[in-house]
Amino acid sequence: MISTVTPFLLHLCISQMVVMIFGSHCDTAEMTAITAVLAVPIATFLYHREIQRYQDRERRKGEKKKLVFAVVLGIAVSQGLTFLLNLIGVTRQFSNETQEALLGAKLWVQILGSGIFAPIAEEVLFRGLTYQRMKRMTGTIWATILSSALFAAYHGNPIQMMYAFPMALFLCVVYEKCDTITGPVAVHMAANLTAVIMNCAGV
Repeated sequence: MISTVTPFLLHLCISQMVVMIFGSHCDTAEMTAITAVLAVPIATFLYHREIQRYQDRERRKGEKKKLVFAVVLGIAVSQGLTFLLNLIGVTRQFSNETQEALLGAKLWVQILGSGIFAPIAEEVLFRGLTYQRMKRMTGTIWATILSSALFAAYHGNPIQMMYAFPMALFLCVVYEKCDTITGPVAVHMAANLTAVIMNCAGV
């Protein structure tokens, strides 16, 4: 059971180390980007070692049509969740300072951090490692629910948690359908980059 939360703890340790070293010099978005950049090689190494050990993923490299469909659907799900949260007034009831700080950073930091490196790190850690390990112990349904709940809790504030949980459920489904980590990574990147672009456009 400990192995299922190890990826979460790894990311937490890296983020705390980044805060201690760069906290007085960088803003939230920059520290998020640095954390992701540092986490990606470690997470990728652990993921590929696990794949080699269990031989339970990456058997196919993914079908392009399926991947494109997942990305388009992922953007729709992401924007739908955002619209729903705004519609029911969640954003008026809870603080969303973290998200505002991320979307208020320099554009290149948003693109590299939130748009590229964070999705890679989070998908490898939460879907590639945490979800996959839970699945071996509990089966697909419970692994999907539990890993998604952990992913949501990790985001730390009510608004992001209410968005992250259903999005994580969707990403687990994408991982199963694509049978490669490329699927959820691509969807996560597309969703985040769409949010960055729409924020810059003032939509």
